[in-house]
Amino acid sequence: TRSLKRIRQDLREKGLDQEVIARAFEAAGESDERPLIRHFAEKKLRTLKAEDPSLRVKLIRHLAGKGFGMSDILSVLDEMDLQGDGF
Repeated sequence: TRSLKRIRQDLREKGLDQEVIARAFEAAGESDERPLIRHFAEKKLRTLKAEDPSLRVKLIRHLAGKGFGMSDILSVLDEMDLQGDGF
């Protein structure tokens, strides 16, 4: 339910050693998070009104709050053809 960046941060806050975290992520293999971003965007869209002029901004805030990078978020929203005020 969170980005890889956010998971790393949470693990550091829980006191895990940075090297242990890095090895675990290396073993798991980092992947493209855009499909996950798309999943969360589509899920959030079900709860928002399609005619809302700030729809795109609300989605950006929601996804950024999960720790996803802005360039990936904007890329996915552009692919989904979600236009709106801001960004």
